[in-house]
Amino acid sequence: MKKNKAKKFLVITYWGLGDFVWASSAISLIKKTFPNSHITLLMLKSFAPLAKNNPVIDEILFYYHNRDDSFLVDRIKKALWFMRYFFKLFFGGFNACIFLDTSILLTLFVKLSRIPIIAGPALRANGYNLTEPSAKFFTNPIPLNPNSTHIHMSQRYQTIARSFLGVQNLAMPVLPDTKYLENKIAALLGKCQGLKVGIAFKGRQSSNALEAERVAGLIKKFNDKKKAAFFLLGEGGLKAEGEKILNLAKAIDAKIPVKNLCGKTDLLDLKQLCQMIDLLICVDTGIMHVAAVTDICIVSLHGHTLPENSRPVSPKGAALCKYISCSPCAYEKCPNNLRCLELISDEEIIETALRLIEEKERNAG
Repeated sequence: MKKNKAKKFLVITYWGLGDFVWASSAISLIKKTFPNSHITLLMLKSFAPLAKNNPVIDEILFYYHNRDDSFLVDRIKKALWFMRYFFKLFFGGFNACIFLDTSILLTLFVKLSRIPIIAGPALRANGYNLTEPSAKFFTNPIPLNPNSTHIHMSQRYQTIARSFLGVQNLAMPVLPDTKYLENKIAALLGKCQGLKVGIAFKGRQSSNALEAERVAGLIKKFNDKKKAAFFLLGEGGLKAEGEKILNLAKAIDAKIPVKNLCGKTDLLDLKQLCQMIDLLICVDTGIMHVAAVTDICIVSLHGHTLPENSRPVSPKGAALCKYISCSPCAYEKCPNNLRCLELISDEEIIETALRLIEEKERNAG
């Protein structure tokens, strides 16, 4: 692609929090290639704090998407969304649109908006070498490795950007600076001795979760090995589960400092918090990907997902996984009592965590 041609980009990504963080590396690559370009990101509103004041994003448009809507309600609301934003895109002066996440409806919408260059992946992101249905509407379909099961999604996004731009550079994810939140997070953490350990015990699906009793036991075993303060992390809907874990941990050993921070932090708070604690133990959840942008050590536990394509993109991260017959899966509710996660022992988690911390301390010294 000629650098003197495209100056105003529309970039589309609308899946999970991790996808947004990974996509920011591809957006950063565009910005590095075209420093004076204007980049508009079409995304989900739930991740807006990470896009506002982001140095590689100039403008944000919010896409309507609600997993709980029926098919008919979803189509009606999307039609209303299209009518609202059609003229903005049609008269927006965009030179090119880059799809990082694909949608046949969005592709047709962009096509109708008369954006002259439309780029996106030629293959679906499922590892089965299936053609992406939207690709027939792309002016620039990007060929990808057909064996995408073992390719990290951040690599997929950057491959799309590099191929479109005609460059070989690499870029890391970019999130807004949160240093101004340091005092707020310090007050939230309070005074504590030893290591500061965050635990993100549940993702969006119930099949991606650690049982409360197990988390409480893990806290005790970890503290026996290394004195620490523990912080339970998650969205507001996990507050009750966090309280259950806290009470169970206190019943085992009341002297261990444990705080339930579920629902007390937004996305920017979480980023700053991860910069101020030593370790994050987590299932495959969005917090993990935000943490990977910081300097924290991360132990991620993968049950229904493959670490090859969703592990934290961090040199201080370690992904643990035990494959069983149904791995990976897309079950909302696990039919095997979360056996894939249960097979990852507390001892392996603790040993891996302490090794990462020792390596970090040794490299810093």
